[in-house]
Amino acid sequence: MGKELKVLKKYFETGTAEGDEAFLSDVFIPFDDYLDVISVPKSGPRIVLGNKGSGKSAALRYFRKQLADINVPVLLLRPKDIEIENLSDHALGPLTRVSEKAILTAIAGKIGSEISGLVLSSTDNELLKEAQKQGLQTQDHIEKLVNFLSPLGKAFSKIDFSVILKQPNNLNIGGLRNAVESSISKQENIFYVLIDDTDQIASPNESNHLNRIWAFLLAARSINERCNNIKFIITIRDEVWRRLMRDEAGQRDQVDHFRNLSKKIVMNEANLKEVIKRRLEKSHEELGIAPHITAYNLFFDTNHVRIPTANEEYRYWDDFIVKRSRERPRDSIQLIFKLCDKAISLNESKIMAGDVDQVMSVYSEERVDDLKRECDQECPQIKEIIRAFHEIEYDAGSFTLQPQTTADFLNSLSSRFSIKLFSKTLTNGNRDDVFLLWRYLHEIGFLNARVSDQREKHGFRHISSDEDPELVSPARWNEMQSILWEIHPAYRDYLIKITKDKEFSFGKPKKYKKKTSLTKRCS
Repeated sequence: MGKELKVLKKYFETGTAEGDEAFLSDVFIPFDDYLDVISVPKSGPRIVLGNKGSGKSAALRYFRKQLADINVPVLLLRPKDIEIENLSDHALGPLTRVSEKAILTAIAGKIGSEISGLVLSSTDNELLKEAQKQGLQTQDHIEKLVNFLSPLGKAFSKIDFSVILKQPNNLNIGGLRNAVESSISKQENIFYVLIDDTDQIASPNESNHLNRIWAFLLAARSINERCNNIKFIITIRDEVWRRLMRDEAGQRDQVDHFRNLSKKIVMNEANLKEVIKRRLEKSHEELGIAPHITAYNLFFDTNHVRIPTANEEYRYWDDFIVKRSRERPRDSIQLIFKLCDKAISLNESKIMAGDVDQVMSVYSEERVDDLKRECDQECPQIKEIIRAFHEIEYDAGSFTLQPQTTADFLNSLSSRFSIKLFSKTLTNGNRDDVFLLWRYLHEIGFLNARVSDQREKHGFRHISSDEDPELVSPARWNEMQSILWEIHPAYRDYLIKITKDKEFSFGKPKKYKKKTSLTKRCS
């Protein structure tokens, strides 16, 4: 008993690219825009954006394996591989020069140990050793390394793309070829440098830390201009990119230069279901058991699970897990791990519907804490704001609010505790502050904007902040009247837990009731 769940648990343990490295290439599911993400623009590095756990690192590692299989030189660099010296001068020029030297040094240090298929002369080897040893101390060393890197790579015409077709999760071969070809000429040598978690090169606790990230991006672009055969793909977390876009004291003039170089990883429900299904299938393969009807039946006791929030209907397991995942593969993987772990601890042979009730409050609070870590620099009180939503009386359905109720409730928060957003203290009764907070909660995915749409399966659809960044604004208040505002399902169980804990200690609490009509007064 429990053998199946122990095998299942192995494929849902972390959801991190590092933790899944041993089997990542077997379970990675390319998302809809994967080919666009790996197509490097001619004018600079490709910047890959995404929330923590959205699959940025997995995409880089999968692409690295694809390139390695066709013998295209590729390096994966992480912040620990790139030593950027500290400078007292935080101006962009000196920081960029230091970053360029650090990137070139890291490339030099990795070439000999990680890239196969390159024939290096003894002189080249000495240059690489010297660069690694001394960190390119002189401009002469930098120029020599640039001259060495410029012709390095593999000619596009010699790449054997047929190898890709042998991979289990192969993409359209023409699509991959076009992605690689998009930024090079037919006979050009190519050499990919993939840089993951770029935002970690700077500490948010340091002054001018955003300038260090700008300098890093400028350095990559400078290297690309001098060695146009080197193609950079650089990942940055979504919340850090937002800070770069808003950095009033920093390099706002750089925004336009890099905006068109960026692509965001967006995982839709179908992508996430495929991610889960492939890991379930991998578990079946290890057990030597073919899936029966669905990939879930061997590991889950029933086809349906009742949602542990107020009056929601039964759902299929894959719908339930995906709805609770915040559009992030890592969330869905970690939720299944928790369910699996609970079932094993209870000596169950399968994950039972009852296990959901026992894990969801902990899982949901972990999502809230994750959001707090992501948003702490922008809004230190974000957990208190989320917690306050347990007090409101939802007037448009389960965890769903009318726009006027939403506006009035958000206005009330700044009268109850101090809220700072983007270093600005919000003021009760200030219309602009209400919309600033409202837009932010939409942007980070806590509040979903729901509009009627009879073309959709359930008669509605959601408008994301990426789709319409200016949706929440005083100028569009009339348009907002037709939009309902839902708490994202991932956070609802946390609010239920808060309510139950209060009821246990103090009896049933009074719900927030509307006292003002801020937006009507100010519209």
